[in-house]
Amino acid sequence: MDATNVLITGGCYCKAVRYECRRPLTFRGLCYCRTCQMISGGAGNLFAAVDAPTFKFTSGNPRSFTNTEHPWRPTRHFCENCGVHLTARSERAPSAVLIKVGTLDDPSIFEGPQVVTWTSEKQKFHLLLELAHRYRSGMATWKEPESCTELDAWIDGHWQEVEATAFGLIARSRDSLYAQS
Repeated sequence: MDATNVLITGGCYCKAVRYECRRPLTFRGLCYCRTCQMISGGAGNLFAAVDAPTFKFTSGNPRSFTNTEHPWRPTRHFCENCGVHLTARSERAPSAVLIKVGTLDDPSIFEGPQVVTWTSEKQKFHLLLELAHRYRSGMATWKEPESCTELDAWIDGHWQEVEATAFGLIARSRDSLYAQS
């Protein structure tokens, strides 16, 4: 199956609302902003972006909520029966639909986030993934370092995040070793 002939499907817990997309995922992320923490029940929000023109709801009519007080006016779609949050759209990125990873029929296509955003708002119990770029706020603040000096300066400015990630890696390695013995 080529990239233009992909079919992604998913839906809510009670199966009242279903969707499909006929293009591959264009972006994968994890957001730790306070809004996403609230919507997810306390965890971060894993999402996959798809091109809006290729996405459609195929059954059921999701309810929606638009935060008119937010500058980007995000709209969130959810099932009125089971309450599962399915997608989000924003005036900031009208050409994209953000699909909540847990609603995918095959969540393994997600393969993990490319970036983790709003780490400045994460809780102490949230883990930072070592395989993704991290941003303390929106991604506009990240600039790929062009030299070791720039990278060192970035690490100095984000030492708590770097330290937390290192300790997280050590703890996971220790847990893995104990599990094997």
